[in-house]
Amino acid sequence: MELTSGQKAARTRRLRKAGRKAAATRRRRAVGKKAAKTRMRRAAGRKAAATRTLRSARLAASSAESVVTNQSLKDVAFYYPGPFWHSAGWIKNLLLFFDGVGLLVPSYMRGKPFELEPEMAHPLKREGLLHILEPETLVDRDATKQLATALSEVIASGALDPLGKKRTKFHELSWSRLGGYGDVELARMILEELKRRNLAKDSEDGVSIPMHPMVRALVLVLLSQILRPRGQDFGLNLSAATDRPELVGALRELLSLEAAPSAGQVVSLDFQTVSVDLTNVPLDEVLAFRKSHLAEHRKYATDVRRFVREMSLLSESERKAGTRCPYRRDSRNG
Repeated sequence: MELTSGQKAARTRRLRKAGRKAAATRRRRAVGKKAAKTRMRRAAGRKAAATRTLRSARLAASSAESVVTNQSLKDVAFYYPGPFWHSAGWIKNLLLFFDGVGLLVPSYMRGKPFELEPEMAHPLKREGLLHILEPETLVDRDATKQLATALSEVIASGALDPLGKKRTKFHELSWSRLGGYGDVELARMILEELKRRNLAKDSEDGVSIPMHPMVRALVLVLLSQILRPRGQDFGLNLSAATDRPELVGALRELLSLEAAPSAGQVVSLDFQTVSVDLTNVPLDEVLAFRKSHLAEHRKYATDVRRFVREMSLLSESERKAGTRCPYRRDSRNG
């Protein structure tokens, strides 16, 4: 049966409509696939950028680790994050492993450790075991450049963006620890990038920056590694150490990083397995023990630090295998 001209025209319109619909469907699918690939690339880029950031900090740390055996340097536990410790008992344990404790304290807060815990800070200072390091000097142009590079990668990755969407009480970070005395232009660049993402605000007192607490912690964790080689200028071999491992773990999760062993983690493991809780032990007794058994304990501490350096280079599975008790392995093998 031959179609009329009207029927032919209607059929042509239906075919064209079906063709347009099919073409639109193909375009939507193509756009969807492209968008999915873009999201995957961006996610991979964020993770890679965050990984590069902390890996670069660890590489800076490993360069300092290679000169640990220099006998002219004092082995000092470089506390982070923040200018003051949280656990006095943990600091007492550190005194049995290191030649003292180093704190990164801005000049306008120099007296804070002595005000907050005078019964610890004053005796340590008298014994030459407390080293106050000023960021106004330590965070120089080169350190500021390293900090800016590391932070720029993380900021550009978008890993910090979710933090700016939540209402959070900001904490203070000194302008000097952001590099304001090392390279003011770079420090301002970092600040402006953080402000654009609602992660920081302009200074209210002229010496500190209100900042999201997790971003503040990230800055201080990076500085704990970046500044380690600078300790040699003051006769110190700085080893980053923290009594806030949960904060470092939160940063790893935020940046989507796999948990990696650090010197601080392995030293903490040693504390848990061979040390006792010194929280209630008077500081003078700890110092007396340190003096009476200094020679043998220094040998033990040196062995621990060598073990720490070796363990910090291993993967998570290798580290777990390396910290298993050898007697347990022997018993399983008969």
